[in-house]
Amino acid sequence: MPMQAWEDDMSPEIIRKAEKELGETPEVKEQALKDLRRLINEESDFRPQTSDSFLLRFLRAKKYDIRRAFKTLQNYYIFKARYSGLITDFIPKDVRNVIEMNNMLIMPQRHPSGAAVSVAR
Repeated sequence: MPMQAWEDDMSPEIIRKAEKELGETPEVKEQALKDLRRLINEESDFRPQTSDSFLLRFLRAKKYDIRRAFKTLQNYYIFKARYSGLITDFIPKDVRNVIEMNNMLIMPQRHPSGAAVSVAR
């Protein structure tokens, strides 16, 4: 299986962490993606995005439990359809007014993993 673009962004440390915490290996990843796509294809009226990088978000969130990842994927699309006004592609300047209302605070320090941390109230 050729190296995917999303793997280029993962540092060796993150790759090791995914293997340790999720049991993620190239073989596990490949099989889980096949199994998740099989479940998706069994649903005639459900056509989500099926790129590796998108599906891996759900697989990783559920520690490669295929059924739970599939259910979370379905719930994501149900929520997205029900509340389409909340989930949109936006750029930071589009939410500037929300930030300026002090309802959301972006913390000055990052999480040890390097992720930005924000608090909403």
